[in-house]
Amino acid sequence: MLQTIIYYGLPNNISMPLALSSLQTGHSYTIRNYGEEVEFEVVDIRGDGDVKVKHLYSREIFLLSEITRYGKGKDYDLQELDT
Repeated sequence: MLQTIIYYGLPNNISMPLALSSLQTGHSYTIRNYGEEVEFEVVDIRGDGDVKVKHLYSREIFLLSEITRYGKGKDYDLQELDT
């Protein structure tokens, strides 16, 4: 007998974090990790896989690896901002 598996997905208020490899230059995102939340725009995707970003409010430029250097915490989330 063939069983049917129904996948309902995630509830509407819960979404999966984006993969770092899906970031696009010129787009804005928010990342949360270990209690820190940062909104940024992708400036450049480097050849080594790291991402150069610009903080949306302070305009400081830094590497995304500075946010994830200690791994991904239980609260890790990466989402694209609505523009």
